[in-house]
Amino acid sequence: MRCSLSTHVGAAARAAGQLETAFLHHNRIWPILIMAGIPGKKGRPRKRLGHFNRERNRIWVDVHPSNMTITETSLHVQLPDPAEYDELKFRRGLYHMAFNYLAWKKGVDYSLRSEFDDVRRYIRCAKRGEVWPYAQVQFPDDSGNKKLRLTLLEDAPGCVVRFISFLDEFYVDLLGSGKLHSWARQALPDGTGLL
Repeated sequence: MRCSLSTHVGAAARAAGQLETAFLHHNRIWPILIMAGIPGKKGRPRKRLGHFNRERNRIWVDVHPSNMTITETSLHVQLPDPAEYDELKFRRGLYHMAFNYLAWKKGVDYSLRSEFDDVRRYIRCAKRGEVWPYAQVQFPDDSGNKKLRLTLLEDAPGCVVRFISFLDEFYVDLLGSGKLHSWARQALPDGTGLL
């Protein structure tokens, strides 16, 4: 059976949407999006994301009481990952966004070079059990960034892109050189997650 171009484009858009959804549901990203009222694609704050719901200026949490600890002075809530979160898709989502940034920064012809064949394939359709690495630097919850930013790090081995989110920096190597974690141990702060 032959598929039309629109069928391929639609399937690619759905796959990219699943990667973006997994990214948004990371436990260090979705709470900030809801609490800060950051607009979604429609230009309005999201009504629901993760375990939080928003209605006008009110936010409530869908959480089982067993996940709460109440003391005389505080309430602690331990939230599990939302059902929409998928670690493997999250990783591919990081690479997807970093690769799109590379294409925007260096041009489409550059991003179509053969050395990027493996990462393009990984983003589109990872092999069973295939996991590409990333590094994660976490910052305190009270020192969030106001903007999301991507940067191509020219001095790192391979083709490393830094993605600065609200409370974290994520690093990926689009060439899959195998040097990301050893570089991160030397160049990034102590306590950097090597995932």
